[in-house]
Amino acid sequence: MALLRESNAAASEQLMRSWFGLGTEDVAKELGLPISVVNTHLAETLAAKSRATASHGSDDDLQTTVLDLGVRLAAEITSLSGQRYSVDYLRISGETVIPLGVLATEPRPKFPLSEHPFLMEMVATGQPVAGELRNRRLGERARSLAARLGIVAGGGVPVKVKGSVHGILSLSTAGVQPTHALLQHIGVVARIIEIALAHHH
Repeated sequence: MALLRESNAAASEQLMRSWFGLGTEDVAKELGLPISVVNTHLAETLAAKSRATASHGSDDDLQTTVLDLGVRLAAEITSLSGQRYSVDYLRISGETVIPLGVLATEPRPKFPLSEHPFLMEMVATGQPVAGELRNRRLGERARSLAARLGIVAGGGVPVKVKGSVHGILSLSTAGVQPTHALLQHIGVVARIIEIALAHHH
């Protein structure tokens, strides 16, 4: 992964401040990651969208770019845990769950919120949840998706905008469920996403 060129550093710093109200150094400190890692993921995210679109595009374009970066930062944090996690942002739209699929190798279909008790609990309480899927009854589509991806455990942290759950920063794994400490770290990313989304709503 190529780091941001020095000539782009000022523009990137300004962009981070406009998105999150924090500079790249502040974000790196909050996440406990080296600033080079934040810059790397920022560069990758911006490579997916032109600077013109990110700076002057629609609110939807900006929101997608912010969520992409959030997922990449959360994935970086989970990679330090020693356990392999799949990280995604699950947009909650009414009674439907829509995976953003930032890092997915294949498209992930949307499914009814009612099919996933973990997600229902997070939406209802606004609190992080983790556990093994066998301890919860999944609906048909959610169960089929989990089986196809080999997911046996997971967890997530809600992202709230204007008092309601906008989406879930989700971790899923074929191994052990996320620890409380890992969810706390992911919670920092969720709060940063909330700051960014609040600035643009």
